Amino acid sequence: MEFDGILDVFGGCLCPEEYRRSFNDIEQKISEIDANSDDHLLLRAIFAAMKGNFKASDDYFEILRTLGCSEAFRTRIRHYVFFCKQMARHPPALRFREEMRSFTAIFNETRLGIAAATQDMQSSREGVELSPIQTLECDILEALWRIGCFLPKFGRMNHPLYPNTALAMRSREIANNCSFDSLRSSANRAAVTGLHDLERHCQNLALECHFGHHACGREDAKAAAESLLAKCRETHDRIGIALSYIRRADALLSPPFTNPIALNFILDGMLSGWDVPEWDSVEASFRLSSNEEAIQLYCSAMEEMGHAGSTRGQGLVYLRLACIAEWKGLHNRERGRLQSDNQNFEEARRHLDLARHCYQDDVTNSQIVAVHGVVLDILSCKHLNALQSARRIGQDSASHGNVVVAQFAGIFLLRLARYLHQDLAATETAVVCCQCARECFRGAGETFLEFQAVLSEIIALERSSERAAIRCTEAQALVKATLGQFEGFGNLGRKLQSQILLHAGKVIRGALHADYNRLESWNRDFHKYESEVGLYNTMRSVLSDSSISTERPLDDVVQNVQQGEELQARYAQVQQCYDRALDRCEVTEAENYWREFLRELNNREEHLACFMRFISLLHLGKAAEAKDMLGSLLPPAYGGHGKRVDWQYTKYIWSGNDSQFFQEGLEQDRMAEIEWTQFESSLHYVNLAADWERGKQVLEVAARRRILPLKPDKQGILDWQIKSKVAAIHEHTGSHMRAFEEYSAALDSLERRIIGLSDVDSRQNARSTIHTSVLYEGLARTALYFSQQSSSPMFGATLIQGDADWKAKALEYLERGRARALFDLLVAQRHLSELDKDLLQQWCEKEYSLRKFLEAQKGIAGAPPRSDVPSADVDELKREAALARSALESHAPEIAEVLAINRFHLPVEEVFRQLQPRELVIHTHLSRHGLILFGITQKGINLVHRSETRDIDVRRLALSYNRCLRISLDPLSREKLATISAKLADILLVPCSNILEDTDHIIFVRAAALEVSETPSLAVLHTLMQTAKNRAKASNKISIIADPHRDGTRGDPAPMVGIGALSLASKYQTEAQNPQSVSSEAFRSQFQESQIVHISTHGTVFLDAPWQSSLVLQEEFKVMDLIRLQSKASLIVFAACVSGLGRTTSGNDVTGFSHAVLQSGASAYIGALRQVDSLASMVLIHVFHKQLRSHGDAVSIAECWRRAQAKLYRANTAIFRDLLREVRESIDQEAAKAFGMPEARDLLDDVIGDLEDEDFSHPGCY
Repeated sequence: MEFDGILDVFGGCLCPEEYRRSFNDIEQKISEIDANSDDHLLLRAIFAAMKGNFKASDDYFEILRTLGCSEAFRTRIRHYVFFCKQMARHPPALRFREEMRSFTAIFNETRLGIAAATQDMQSSREGVELSPIQTLECDILEALWRIGCFLPKFGRMNHPLYPNTALAMRSREIANNCSFDSLRSSANRAAVTGLHDLERHCQNLALECHFGHHACGREDAKAAAESLLAKCRETHDRIGIALSYIRRADALLSPPFTNPIALNFILDGMLSGWDVPEWDSVEASFRLSSNEEAIQLYCSAMEEMGHAGSTRGQGLVYLRLACIAEWKGLHNRERGRLQSDNQNFEEARRHLDLARHCYQDDVTNSQIVAVHGVVLDILSCKHLNALQSARRIGQDSASHGNVVVAQFAGIFLLRLARYLHQDLAATETAVVCCQCARECFRGAGETFLEFQAVLSEIIALERSSERAAIRCTEAQALVKATLGQFEGFGNLGRKLQSQILLHAGKVIRGALHADYNRLESWNRDFHKYESEVGLYNTMRSVLSDSSISTERPLDDVVQNVQQGEELQARYAQVQQCYDRALDRCEVTEAENYWREFLRELNNREEHLACFMRFISLLHLGKAAEAKDMLGSLLPPAYGGHGKRVDWQYTKYIWSGNDSQFFQEGLEQDRMAEIEWTQFESSLHYVNLAADWERGKQVLEVAARRRILPLKPDKQGILDWQIKSKVAAIHEHTGSHMRAFEEYSAALDSLERRIIGLSDVDSRQNARSTIHTSVLYEGLARTALYFSQQSSSPMFGATLIQGDADWKAKALEYLERGRARALFDLLVAQRHLSELDKDLLQQWCEKEYSLRKFLEAQKGIAGAPPRSDVPSADVDELKREAALARSALESHAPEIAEVLAINRFHLPVEEVFRQLQPRELVIHTHLSRHGLILFGITQKGINLVHRSETRDIDVRRLALSYNRCLRISLDPLSREKLATISAKLADILLVPCSNILEDTDHIIFVRAAALEVSETPSLAVLHTLMQTAKNRAKASNKISIIADPHRDGTRGDPAPMVGIGALSLASKYQTEAQNPQSVSSEAFRSQFQESQIVHISTHGTVFLDAPWQSSLVLQEEFKVMDLIRLQSKASLIVFAACVSGLGRTTSGNDVTGFSHAVLQSGASAYIGALRQVDSLASMVLIHVFHKQLRSHGDAVSIAECWRRAQAKLYRANTAIFRDLLREVRESIDQEAAKAFGMPEARDLLDDVIGDLEDEDFSHPGCY
């Protein structure tokens, strides 16, 4: 069969994207030909490749090679083999291309045997006589390959808005080697031969090369498009008309080199997906939009395809409409329009379902549709479906030999993950994208790309160190297999291995910087692989090949890199030791770690060492010394003499076929990058050192260099940080108006991004760096400045009247940073209660169990690996965890919507009104810039006090106080406690002395290290007041649960705990309960229905899994369950040690029982902040309840507690002995027997008899 006959079978063209004949019709025509003939086998091979089943295509070609054919037919076969391999390399349905030097390109070249097929094709024509139509056939096949291979480069070259000048120039140079002459010649020859459909296809390809110009209105491109469209109309070619419409619409919506929704997608650089930050601004500037002209063109194309009966052609349009709806949904999500984005996603799903139906038997297009289905599942929180579908895409691609589609799918998901992480701060959704990419690559057997997906997930998890560490362990397991893929590639393979190893090292070290043991484990592996691949020699070779000139020998360069990594590891170790020492209240020990580190850095002059010396001085509070170091850190352009490696410009010398433009483009890009890095670093340094005059100079230099104001490509997820630092400089150099405008712009940028987030984790992560930043504090300071001015400033159309309003604004700004995740959880509490009660618990248990299982299996955190953990059990647990998460997420959208649309607002005046007449709120804010203190009463803000007392000063005092209480009760400790108390009073109480005289009750809104009886924020105080108004009357007076540890199995014996519980039960005529007999259900009921709940049992605290902290009852009762309860209690007392402590982690997880109890709705909570004397604690509770019972509602709980503390403080031995006798007499002997403590009275007799002179005024007693 000659070429014209083959074309006739396929509808006039070999490209499957012409849609001129349905696959059913093609199948029918091929079936009519003798199945044993050469023609039948050739048609089968071509048809299989058109459908995307390249394994089947290869099988048919293999059979053809074994048959006895003429030389001319063999030549034709080799051209078709080459053509089909190129179709596998660059599927026509995808504008998905890689740079020829990229990893994926090298893999695909090798896997498909492109070089061998090319040589085989070119040599096959030597000495073989072909007929004119056979010659045309071979020429067309080669021309189609050329244009298919270089088409994206042509479009990129021609597009005037293409951002990367160097690569555009390089594309132009490549394009010059692949002119259109052969294509135009082939088109003319096809016309002469009567192959008009083929002629039009060639003209279509030529037109595509002008798409970049056409999108921007270039007349020559418009003329070419109109000419082709007129010819299609003249010949009544409906499919040609439809394709013309589609290409024009594509050009309007996105240029032919990038789009985050992947109508087209080209990879630049060696690495893929996440690891190409250069494309962030490119994709942002070419996002799909609601372009009505383009949509109208698609609709017209759909109509033409329908008239022509082209079902696959209609699928082409449905796919594009789905892409647009998909992007609209993302865009609406970014703006916080959650209802709209759900509607867009449903519209996209409908279009995809229609496209899937249209693409039956079309492997390539069906897979592309499936990719977008995965995206919709991810964005709709159907994560289990997404993971399964992604894995199927990879497996199906591998089974059909169509691996490029799997590559496209995974890399597209990585790019989407980067967008979600960078632009929307949707960390958890970005992580799922990375996981789906990994499943896709794994299913396709693409180890290198699977490794890239794991590294991308590690970067996305930068604020969740434990999860990132688990992924690092998985990455380590993949390194060897990944490096093994490049064996046999010679020098090129070694260079590629080196790049992979260096990139992996950077990512993994960054994730493990705070975990010294795991970091050491990775370093050992790294050095082993480094030796195996000959990294040192390879670096020498790479540098030599690039002709890089350097002033220092290569040995020094490599050594400095290694020393820098060691220094970073040492810094992380010091930070970790410092944090642990602070947890133990060992202030001196903690700071000694930094002092020792400073001594280690004394003789080191490299920039990293200088920076770490600078940071260490700040940790020690030596701001003046740190300020003196600025000159050694700032770059020369900003008045310093710092020499950071990434500020140095290394000139590359390019030779061979690369153009001068390429070199110039690279230099321009590199210089711009260096200028931005120098500015960003300088701004950071001057803010840390609080050197505002230098900061003013930095801004002046940045303005001269046109770095400020920020350009659109620099306004990303963290642009608020840049604006905040700029604002701080303006504020401290006297430009308060300008400062307030910059701070406000930063706040607006931040809130706009937070408000559109769909998951709680992402909202929390978006704020996680704020509560210690300059933003909210800067806004508050400037507001306080305006409150002191004679006239209020005018900002746009907004005028804040008077100093009182400005003070209230200052308070609200500080509250915005303080409330954070806790406020979000309080607001969502009522919605959480609407969930199935078991879903949250089930998910939490599975996730926690899975983490512990993996730690045991892999030996994480320094623990020895366990071989007794079956992998099958882990897999089953993973499956259960995924199912639990999926079940939770299917119920979560409403909660997510509440959290996403809730913009923080604190009704300050309402909080004031709800305070009692003699109640005082002392609201404190501490930072390295000093103390801001508000004194708030029912009348409003009575006092604003500012001082230079820093957070480090107060931390030293507060933690030293706690340390004294923990160590001993000796007289020296008492004296030191008195001194510290006086200093803290000077800081916190003396400024309020004028209003303290009229105060009975003080509520502290604490800051930094000040852990006292407090409320976490004014927002929480307001919520608690509102809850108190509407609280239903409790049906039970008191519930008492206490564990004296009689059997010794759950802790040391605590007889005073049991005695106190028995005395309390007698007072209220109820029974004390041992927690071992209290079920979770019984505890829930008592906690919710009792007016007073007294709990004296120990709990377990998991700082790495906050909501897994629990009370020890008959079974463990999780903190998470407390949050979900609706308590009617006026008072909750936890008499266990350190039960009053709470902790806010860097990810804004709020741990500790105190926060959980307040969130459950209880009015007041009493817990211990430190280890207390059990006897004194028992007596204190006894006196407190005497006060409660004698005064009833006439005196507040806080006043009763104060009186009880005062009674104990003033008690001597005789008074204390009388109090113990009261407790003894109150115990009912029968109740004591029932409780399991028949000897309770005898124990008290022994204590009373042994009592000697005690100092009950020591804080350890009360």
